[in-house]
Amino acid sequence: MRFCPFCASELSDDAVRCAFCGKGLPQRPRAGLDRAARNGASDAAETVSSIDEAATQALPVARRLKRDATPSRLTAKLPTPERHVIESSSQQPERREASSGDLTMLPAMPPPPARALLAHSGANTAADQLPPMQQEAPPGLIASLPYFLQVAKARYQRRGIVRAFRKEIDAEHIEIDDTLRELARIARQKDAVPAAAAQPDGAVTALEASRKGLVGNGQELDTQLAEAERQLNQIIEECNQRRQRTETEIDQIEQALTLKRRQQAEVRARLAEEEKHIKLLQRERDDNRTLAAKEAKADLQEDLQQLAAEKGVQIGDWDKKRAASLAELGQLRGPIEEAEKQVQVARTTVQELERHLGHARQQFNSTKRQIEAEKRTVGQEITRVDREIAAALMTLGRALDAQREDSDVFGDYFSRLDVHRRAVEAREQRIAELHSEQQEYDPTAYQRGMIVLGSLVASTLIILATILVLML
Repeated sequence: MRFCPFCASELSDDAVRCAFCGKGLPQRPRAGLDRAARNGASDAAETVSSIDEAATQALPVARRLKRDATPSRLTAKLPTPERHVIESSSQQPERREASSGDLTMLPAMPPPPARALLAHSGANTAADQLPPMQQEAPPGLIASLPYFLQVAKARYQRRGIVRAFRKEIDAEHIEIDDTLRELARIARQKDAVPAAAAQPDGAVTALEASRKGLVGNGQELDTQLAEAERQLNQIIEECNQRRQRTETEIDQIEQALTLKRRQQAEVRARLAEEEKHIKLLQRERDDNRTLAAKEAKADLQEDLQQLAAEKGVQIGDWDKKRAASLAELGQLRGPIEEAEKQVQVARTTVQELERHLGHARQQFNSTKRQIEAEKRTVGQEITRVDREIAAALMTLGRALDAQREDSDVFGDYFSRLDVHRRAVEAREQRIAELHSEQQEYDPTAYQRGMIVLGSLVASTLIILATILVLML
């Protein structure tokens, strides 16, 4: 049983290439195996396989160990000969050798953080599915072109996965910051802030008091705006009621005025008819008088004069009727003029109400803009204070995390912080591995492929330009 030094996959002892990542496996140290065989190590299949020294120096421990590897398996008593003990680079271990039967003296190796903490990482899944970098270039100038394209694609894929890891690291840092702030809040709620963290705790208290005052100012501004709106609504209601009453009065006056005008029109029509009759009778009277003056016979002359006299009597009757119509018309003129004045006054009142209402709305809008400007200022101050509170809570959380007191109360938060930090370290470790993989290629062949590609592009452009020139 052996493990791939690149992806930590479990393989058979005679495997020469990893079935998961496709990379070639380094040769196993035969001397150690021969000595183990001579010593009769019958249970060697139950232990973790030896790791090649060259692969150990080139790759991190996390990609050399199996995902479910445990420290207990590394400390088992085995009659295995000389083994090299490798720890993570952050601990800077010293290489030790243990003789057969003395593996209990080896320190326990911590489990690799990357495999367990990156189980749900999309970037890690994509990184595991990447094809290996082609380190050896095929001979020949033309063959260097596909090598260049393959290497360029592989490097581009790794850069994209590095960006994805960076985003996940940013998300983990956000989780760490949130956990630190939550830790600080819980400590303040339970009054469990140690004396060493009194200064950031006092800063948080002062900032919260400042924020409370700002919130009070904002609430006062809201109250002022609500009062201004209430006054505006009251003015609107009063103006609407007065306008409604005035418009009702205008309707009533206009109805009476319409009736009076109708009567006036009837009187004027009757007066015109009377004047017409009077003019007709006057013309007939004048005709009879003229005929009487010209008539020679006395009896006919007398009859014509009598007819003229009768027409004069009729003219007098119609004059009386016309005088009555004129008197009635004069009686109607006064009420009509008074009603028209009342309508004009009422309409002026409505216009005054509309102007008053418009002025009230303008004043309210001005007050509203002023209050909203002050509220924006208060909101900006609250946002600034919130940022300062968040920073102060972060400082307090870091102080609590550095002290690590009251582990019974805050143990869950400390554990969450450790998990997120190990996740960040695991991703940074994978990023370092990807950066290292990006350099695993033949730079000479890569440059040759780039030159070939540039030559092909330039030749294609020259051919196209020549064809265009010939076509023109």
